Amino acid sequence: MRLSKYNYKHRLSDDVLLIMNTLTGAVDLVEPKVARVLFNRSSDTSALNDLDPETRTLLKSRGYLTDMSEEQYVRESLETYYRSHPALQFTICPTYKCNLACPYCFQSDIHQDSPTLDLAQINEIFQAMDQMVHLKPEAAVQFELFGGEPFLARNQSQVEYILQQAIERSWPILSITNGTELGAYFPFLQKHSAHFRHMQITLDGPKEIHDQLRKYRNNSGSYDLICSNITFLLEHHIPVTVRINTGRENVRHLPEMFAGFERLQWTSSPDFSCQIAPINDNFNTGKVAGFQPESDLLKQLHLLFPDWEATRRRYKVSLGYFMEKKLRILRKAMFDTDDDHYYFDLSGCSASKRHNLVFGADGRLYPCVETVGFPDYSIGSYLQGLHLDEEKWQRWHRDIVVNDKCRHCNLAPLCGGGCVLKGSRDGELRDFESNCSDTRQYLKTYLDLHRDRLLESYCQ
Repeated sequence: MRLSKYNYKHRLSDDVLLIMNTLTGAVDLVEPKVARVLFNRSSDTSALNDLDPETRTLLKSRGYLTDMSEEQYVRESLETYYRSHPALQFTICPTYKCNLACPYCFQSDIHQDSPTLDLAQINEIFQAMDQMVHLKPEAAVQFELFGGEPFLARNQSQVEYILQQAIERSWPILSITNGTELGAYFPFLQKHSAHFRHMQITLDGPKEIHDQLRKYRNNSGSYDLICSNITFLLEHHIPVTVRINTGRENVRHLPEMFAGFERLQWTSSPDFSCQIAPINDNFNTGKVAGFQPESDLLKQLHLLFPDWEATRRRYKVSLGYFMEKKLRILRKAMFDTDDDHYYFDLSGCSASKRHNLVFGADGRLYPCVETVGFPDYSIGSYLQGLHLDEEKWQRWHRDIVVNDKCRHCNLAPLCGGGCVLKGSRDGELRDFESNCSDTRQYLKTYLDLHRDRLLESYCQ
């Protein structure tokens, strides 16, 4: 019997520590004596004899003490997960053009010079997709539209043709859109609403804030039109997630924004949800406007909404994927939340699973939507036949077993290795190192914010 390498501790007071095993999901409040034994990293485990047999048995049942090969368990769990979730996610970018000029957009350099797919190219894309499906007949297919802005009115005929092809294959449709020109597609969307699983549309604040951040190139705002279009989608039972790109300045406007959702009666719709998504610097430029650490965002949210869990329920709001993933065990223990979807997935981002293919408007294939339009990150092409560079694609297969840094990290099961793109130095990923962002500070901040609640539960 030995100490698990996935044990984590956080001191709540002189007399109480929170301990967590990030592999088993155990969370407990203990006295310092127990914590000292669990975090004694000497090769001698004789300190375990200082604990009574009942305590040792309990610690073993919770996973803090183990006699199994944890690395082998993680490897087998990942393999089981990949086998039990066979999937292909196809994304088409009809164009990289966009009608807005958002200051934080990572695609701003490629917007205006982008081509638009023609019908012949679209047919080649679907031939390539059909070829992939033939090779993986057991895989569930998920289909997505991305851009630029995929629903530009000028591209209506091509886009509706793309959507019709997906519908004929019975593929559920997702899309990421700024929502400004959906009006041109209302007849099509209304007729085929059952085929749309999810539409993500961004609002970055109440009207006066949003219109400063997500504006047209003539500086006019887009808020009113987007809200009207979201209302149409919800009325026709097309699920909508409102994405709120949060930077340092616009977080303080969330209470007003949420109140607006209620006035519009969105929160009463079963098809509505919203997500707080911190602005990312995935290319590690250090120049992204509004970028802030996730731990700073947590502090702002809990200052604005002291009962954050009640806020989540009332406004149907969640945090970004990785933020949710890293908190799933703590929230389940503290608030009895049902986060099994996150808990059993030890993998990282979708690109790391090698089932995600993005068909760019430039004829190239990409491993994730964050890389489209940047040829250095291309993993193949689809014009004149499917040409997939398996060696380049394989480099994106990064998880907590493959990544050396993750193999020795007690928090690895929480983040799954994080974003592959953030850990790369170039498109070849030859200098890859797992990017942990501020995960440790993020967890510490969360626990500090809930210190009183945890201590109160310990006293009970």
